[in-house]
Amino acid sequence: MAGTSGAGAGDGLIYIDASKGGDGPWTTGTIPPGDIDGINDFVINNAGVLALAGVTFGSALSPGTVPILYSATGSSWSIASTVSGNSSVTGVIAMATDPVTGDIYATTNGNYVLKSTDEGSTWSEIAVSNSANAKVIYADANGGIFVIRALPSGAVSTAVRILSLKPPQ
Repeated sequence: MAGTSGAGAGDGLIYIDASKGGDGPWTTGTIPPGDIDGINDFVINNAGVLALAGVTFGSALSPGTVPILYSATGSSWSIASTVSGNSSVTGVIAMATDPVTGDIYATTNGNYVLKSTDEGSTWSEIAVSNSANAKVIYADANGGIFVIRALPSGAVSTAVRILSLKPPQ
């Protein structure tokens, strides 16, 4: 992927720096029309040719559509539209790429995690109870996938819950 992409703080836009060094000029990328409330996280697929952005929509999405934008150039973005199941989430909170397999994971504002095994082309849902709005997902070099979620105030014991999707091997 050429250049550098980033989200402007609080404005819901994606900016591109074609100079590859951060010196600009920065231009605004084209995102699809819709009710996008925010851009939450970015990952680059293992092949290094596709950027994916987890976003939050203010309203329900069409069936089979997930709140993930993708781009090969950084200047034009599309909505990922292939998910198994009937996805009802309106937001992807955090994303991670597994350095071992290349699989891409995304936490959502529902009680499941989205997973892509084909560089972001298609997505499946993994049910993970109590994972809604988890702010961190981490893929380690030993194949472990961890979802980290803060517990609500007043919860007993620790303030962070670690939900392991796949323990390290």
